[in-house]
Amino acid sequence: PIEWTARMVGDNESHPAPSFVGAGIQNVFFHRNRLGLLTKHNAILSKTGSYYNFFRRSMLVLLDDDPIDLGSLSKRVVDFHSTATHNKKLMALGTQEQLFLDSGNAPFTAKTAAFTQESQCLTAPTDPCMAGSTVFFVSPRKDYVDIREYYIQPDTQSEEAANVTLHVPKYIKAGTISIANCDSKDLLLVHTSAEPSQLIYHRYFWSGTEKAQNSWSTWDFGAPIWGLGIVGTTLHLLVLRADGVC
Repeated sequence: PIEWTARMVGDNESHPAPSFVGAGIQNVFFHRNRLGLLTKHNAILSKTGSYYNFFRRSMLVLLDDDPIDLGSLSKRVVDFHSTATHNKKLMALGTQEQLFLDSGNAPFTAKTAAFTQESQCLTAPTDPCMAGSTVFFVSPRKDYVDIREYYIQPDTQSEEAANVTLHVPKYIKAGTISIANCDSKDLLLVHTSAEPSQLIYHRYFWSGTEKAQNSWSTWDFGAPIWGLGIVGTTLHLLVLRADGVC
């Protein structure tokens, strides 16, 4: 068990426990040398370099390395479920919105960190995938899901959450979704529990600021896939076959 740093100053009223206490933890992440815990409504980051300390050192002054505990100021219900790092910012994905936790040009501290809204898309509780300077995430529909690619337009610096399944809207059936990416091969893999023996792969290729390839295909392994992951350029699968899990 982790030995969490105890509160040294204040009391329950003046210095309450971090907001993840008593709340369901949706995601664990690491950002700017801080350990982070995500609940449905808050992102909580530890003291800088002290990963199990979520309490301030002083009640008189807010120090730069003090923990950060922030919620969204959106007018909509966000319900965070996962995180990704994009362009050195923390991207927090909610069911209806995607927000960035950042401090602009100032140092990242409890005084300067704030949430800013970046896009409004429905997202499924699937861990997103980093692919170079972009983030892939899953957007649910009634019977199918979309895969969206979040990136910044280099010419206008505007944010986009493009639907890369727009031309194949009924290709990926809704279910429990897993995704994995191989940057060096420009390849995204998608698995859905609705088609357990199939692995869907997305080949993409950027030529400057234009996407020259955006194709979708399917491999069928003839047996249910239980898990997948990519290490380097090698795909690892857990497959349930007649003689056991392989």
